Amino acid sequence: MRRLLLCLAIGLANCEPNNDEILKKIEEDPVNAFLVHPFGKPKLAFQLERNDRLPRHVVVHSYDIRIEPFFDYLGFEYDKSLRDTFNGETKIVFSVLQPTTQIVLASSVDLQAISLTLGRQRIKVLDYETKANSLLVLRTAEELAPRKNYTLNFKYSSRMQRAVYGGVFTADYRNPEGNWTALLATQFETISARKAFPCFDDPWFKSVFHISLIHPRNAKVYSNEQIAEQRYFDEQRLLTRFKPSPKMSTYLVAFAIGDFEEVEAYSKSGVLNRAISVRGRKPFLRNGALTGAAVVDAMEGLVNVSYPLKKLDHLDSVALLGAMENWGLIIYGGTVYERLGKNMAELVLDRRIICHETAHQWFGNLVTADRWGWEFIHESFATFFETKALLDPDFMYLAEIAQVPLIRNAVEGYSKARHPIVDDVGRFDRITYAIGGALLTSVRHALGDNFYKGLHIFLTENKYGSAGLDTLIESFIKVRKAFSGVAR
Repeated sequence: MRRLLLCLAIGLANCEPNNDEILKKIEEDPVNAFLVHPFGKPKLAFQLERNDRLPRHVVVHSYDIRIEPFFDYLGFEYDKSLRDTFNGETKIVFSVLQPTTQIVLASSVDLQAISLTLGRQRIKVLDYETKANSLLVLRTAEELAPRKNYTLNFKYSSRMQRAVYGGVFTADYRNPEGNWTALLATQFETISARKAFPCFDDPWFKSVFHISLIHPRNAKVYSNEQIAEQRYFDEQRLLTRFKPSPKMSTYLVAFAIGDFEEVEAYSKSGVLNRAISVRGRKPFLRNGALTGAAVVDAMEGLVNVSYPLKKLDHLDSVALLGAMENWGLIIYGGTVYERLGKNMAELVLDRRIICHETAHQWFGNLVTADRWGWEFIHESFATFFETKALLDPDFMYLAEIAQVPLIRNAVEGYSKARHPIVDDVGRFDRITYAIGGALLTSVRHALGDNFYKGLHIFLTENKYGSAGLDTLIESFIKVRKAFSGVAR
């Protein structure tokens, strides 16, 4: 196993492994190759605290979420005692897999009212309590039965956060006229959706989301899906309702409100890509939209799986550190627009980030790791596609040069790494991103075109669901069996 992982990490430049032997060894013990340190240090030796995972005897069917925020959007008059707060209403339709009188979900909001119904019948909630890690435990007076759809109803309020803390956040800035205003956006990965609405905040739970926002009339609004309808809410505000989202995890829910402008571009497959930023930057958005559209085409070609939504937005929040791959609404912190003075290295990095976040629409969004700690399936693949989805040969060349030291460091550094690539808790660091991406680059060279065929199987067989590393490995094994050998 040591030799196997070393070969994968070094790549074909320094090693010529037998491809059948690689797949045979992976097939014998696929998960251990990643869960155990390649030099023999067991996972348990790290003694890491586990992320909270919710009981999985519940199936969540849909969320209906309405958010009413109060923030300093220019011209919006409101009670200043409510500044940077929001009111919310959430309905969750779910069923149980076994009889129970207890439901466990997550919430970090100030709950004002809770009710549970079965059709028109009201079911008494005896009590509820918030435990460690913001877990919300509800106890019912009567036993909930399988094969019935129940609805949890919540009314609540909460405070907005700084972007760095996750949740719903605002960012103040000066508009082109020099006046202060603010925008609102979200950052829910990994477990910050609970700061915006009570939910089953665990990536294993997937559901359809119906999002509605109450916002200033002249503000533009975005969410995972396109707008379904808008109507007047009061003299100052509109109520915007969005189309139902695809089936997805809570951390991928996103919305934004602000004085935005946009530039559009379409992929060859007809997907609308919009580069969005605060007003005054429109002349610098064109390449962001074009890059987004081109990357959608590239990803569809590489994995042979169509992007399932009709639009993909790339929104600059002016506040977020890095970027977040929300399905249909990627939120960045300065990548989308091309300010004057950016050098070639910065432009290459911007395009790599767009490639990275767009790749997540397949790896992480369409198929999601079934728990935190398995984000190798998200981040390592997104890092791998940073260069593979770059179609401009000049940019691709520069980006691939940047990966050479990563592959070298994968060999030199992984033996001394603080944790394995796949772990018991979420790890968003150089090991998961850079070393994981370098490992996949080597696997791609070892397996040839069967690498992409395996990814196609993985994505199509698990779409709109969750999966683990064993499922990914099984997809490569299926390719081996189907094609009676691997490409050399």
